[in-house]
Amino acid sequence: MINASDLKKDGFIKFNGHINKALSVMHHAGTGKQGPVTHAKLKDLTTGTVADHRFHPLDKLEDVDLEKKVMEFLYCDDNSCFFMDPVSFEQFSVEKKSIGNSVNFLLPNTRLPIEFYEGNAVNVAMPEYIDLKVTSAPAGIKAQDSTMKEVELENGMKALVPQFITEGEHVRLEIETGKYLERVKEKKQ
Repeated sequence: MINASDLKKDGFIKFNGHINKALSVMHHAGTGKQGPVTHAKLKDLTTGTVADHRFHPLDKLEDVDLEKKVMEFLYCDDNSCFFMDPVSFEQFSVEKKSIGNSVNFLLPNTRLPIEFYEGNAVNVAMPEYIDLKVTSAPAGIKAQDSTMKEVELENGMKALVPQFITEGEHVRLEIETGKYLERVKEKKQ
């Protein structure tokens, strides 16, 4: 058990009977008649819902330690994504709703840390960014260098990138927002 004031971003707690991930946490000292409060945005890993909660700093929360295993992404069906342990070849599924929009960035054969609670896969620890190849890009407009253009990426997604990006190049995108970060130099094989 931890105090609500000890809750940190990306921490896991058991709340309302489900495992929740703290997406953001703000601690307010309070003023005048209002005492201190901890605001937390929690994502329920069972339902995929995100909700804001307020806690008194001394409220007791049940912290949860998750076991991490690096797994290889295989495929997704309508409800779940499937991963395989590269050592034992055992397969696990994680519900799409617990992964959220990050599911669009999963590429076959990618290895990612999967977080387990009591033997069940509950979360995919996605990186902050991903590098993807541009498969289709219109010609750039030289007169308007500050505008963005839409390109298609190897995972089928579309993204807004600067005019100088061409087909075949790799770009780095922020997974949470899908926003372009930078052009990536060719990786040496």
